[in-house]
Amino acid sequence: MTGSHQRELDPKLLGRGFVALLLVLLLAGCAQSGSMVSDDVDPATGGLRRTNYSKYFDAGVWIIPGKLGLSVVIDNDTPLSRQMFGSLQGTDADGVGKVTLYFWNLDSPQLAAHALEIRHHDSVLSSKGDVTIGPGPYARTGFVAGNVPFFAYATELKFDVALEINGTPWRQTVVVQRRTFSELRRYFGPNGTPPYPWYAPEYAQKTVPGKN
Repeated sequence: MTGSHQRELDPKLLGRGFVALLLVLLLAGCAQSGSMVSDDVDPATGGLRRTNYSKYFDAGVWIIPGKLGLSVVIDNDTPLSRQMFGSLQGTDADGVGKVTLYFWNLDSPQLAAHALEIRHHDSVLSSKGDVTIGPGPYARTGFVAGNVPFFAYATELKFDVALEINGTPWRQTVVVQRRTFSELRRYFGPNGTPPYPWYAPEYAQKTVPGKN
């Protein structure tokens, strides 16, 4: 407050102002909704180690080695109100994850994924029809599968993915890792290299610098 004139603050106004300030600070702390901070002991130094996790999980695996890859990306889409305070429908640990699959077609003709199914514990997502995968020499095709409940403080999640390509069944458990903010910059920022097998040097000529 500036100037020499001051007046006594109304305690009721002060109380409302404090609540408003607290809400602003909480919202600022959740600048990226769905992120989290983890503290543990560094075994090398014995000191406290802090890790800043983003809201994104991802992993990449081959469907057809050298030709067709799949990345699974989870976006922590938990409502902000639940993250901050919990709710009648659940606690802050009850997360909601948006599941997106990306098919990376390096050099195959146009393909179709049949009977696509993604399972996380008791939650099962599936496509209503075939997912058309664009033809190479390079194409990345995204498919939003839907939402699943998950433990909001997890740093890795397991998904069982099953599908058919040209009549050949494929099934694999994909473990997605929660990315720290430093990993997001290293893997998906300017001049970054995603940690997927098709970004290995032998495939570099077939991979364009699309991120995710």
